[in-house]
Amino acid sequence: MNQVLLVDEQDKALRYEEKVIAHELCLLHRAFSIFIFRIESQKLELLVQQRAYTKYHSGGLWSNTCCGHPLEDKSIEESANDRLYEEMGIRAHLKYLGWFCYQVPVAAHMYEHENDHVFVGILSSYKCKIRSNLEEVIDFKWIEWSQVLETLTAVTPWFKPAVQHLLTTINQTDLLNLIQTMQIQKSNL
Repeated sequence: MNQVLLVDEQDKALRYEEKVIAHELCLLHRAFSIFIFRIESQKLELLVQQRAYTKYHSGGLWSNTCCGHPLEDKSIEESANDRLYEEMGIRAHLKYLGWFCYQVPVAAHMYEHENDHVFVGILSSYKCKIRSNLEEVIDFKWIEWSQVLETLTAVTPWFKPAVQHLLTTINQTDLLNLIQTMQIQKSNL
């Protein structure tokens, strides 16, 4: 059974619930969003994905690199890394940037009400090939970060709140510096 962790407003764990029921009843639960960046021609770019049409909600819409719910037996960071590999076929170095709460309708009688934990990262290698899982993702592309909200129009309901969280948590210069620092640290490993 696919379950999500129900939480309170302070993100304290309460209990597990079946995922579809949590979405139908608009129950607050823990989730994560991953934003993978690269620097191309001195411009910061974000890897975005188009969700498969067969997803139980928000199919065909564009979104951040990856999102999901933590697994019962793993930390949120381990779950995020596993889901990133499952959806996009890539490994990444992730940095945690806090969480935010949002609530939006996503389909008839279906809602997202999440404490969304946000991670940013870079690919573990420039030679890394993106191999998206077609059951999860039908397309992907790199978009210049400064243009992301203007470029994408048909997006998932959580995409804009997650981008806003990033914009209020870290400015573009600091984000660029963070990504550059992550690249340097990775190359020193």
